[in-house]
Amino acid sequence: MNIYCSYKPVCDPMCNSGICINDNICDCSKTKFRGKLCDERYQLKRNKIMDNLTFLLCLILISIQIILIIFVFKFRNNKVIKSGSTDFMIIILCGSLLYSFHIILYSFSRTQLSCYLISIFKYIGFSLVYGSILVKTYRIYKM
Repeated sequence: MNIYCSYKPVCDPMCNSGICINDNICDCSKTKFRGKLCDERYQLKRNKIMDNLTFLLCLILISIQIILIIFVFKFRNNKVIKSGSTDFMIIILCGSLLYSFHIILYSFSRTQLSCYLISIFKYIGFSLVYGSILVKTYRIYKM
């Protein structure tokens, strides 16, 4: 008498995209995932060249924005700058400065503090730039 035993492994919980090869052990070799249940993604590697290029471009933009703020202060009595409202120009430049710092923070590794600063710089910078433009447009409309 021949007794056949076919062992069928059981994975509880089930493998997400892999194959169950033993009790609660999944084979993830043919998937884009890893981990015990093939449910964890591989961590992407940072592109150092792109990070450095972004950092360099943002530093150039920040230096241009600081120079523009200095020139607006220096020539605030000029007819062209005075007609554009120096206060709004400086607020818009400060907002774009914060937005540039937000982009620089993306090129570093993430920590809890950097995530907070990214959100703060992004939203305050956006609010300063577009809020100033909105108020400036409203002033023109009321005249």
